[in-house]
Amino acid sequence: MRSSAASSRSGGPFADEFTAIADTEVVRLGTGHWPQFSQPERLGEALVAAIQRAG
Repeated sequence: MRSSAASSRSGGPFADEFTAIADTEVVRLGTGHWPQFSQPERLGEALVAAIQRAG
């Protein structure tokens, strides 16, 4: 998901910072607030995949 001005209007200052980043991707793990505890393998796989895509 690319950042957009619409998310900035609803998210406050953190959303403003996020939308200022030129190239973003949101990966939803569906794990709740602490994926490093509830599904660490899935989080690790998502992080490795993002690093590989970044080149």
